[in-house]
Amino acid sequence: PALGRTVELKLREYSEHLLRVVAGFDSPDDAIAACRRRFKNLPERHFRSLELLVRQYFDRRSPTARV
Repeated sequence: PALGRTVELKLREYSEHLLRVVAGFDSPDDAIAACRRRFKNLPERHFRSLELLVRQYFDRRSPTARV
């Protein structure tokens, strides 16, 4: 429980960094491909979560996305 806040802050930091990286791309597929190159040391098992976050970001960014 004592580490909960620290973990939350670190996850937020990672998430913000990821979103800054993908913000310059026009499609989620391009962003994911770039992330695979940029974060090549990230274990493969974590790329599913990274891909999900990127796709959610693009879904929210899309002008046709529902709020």
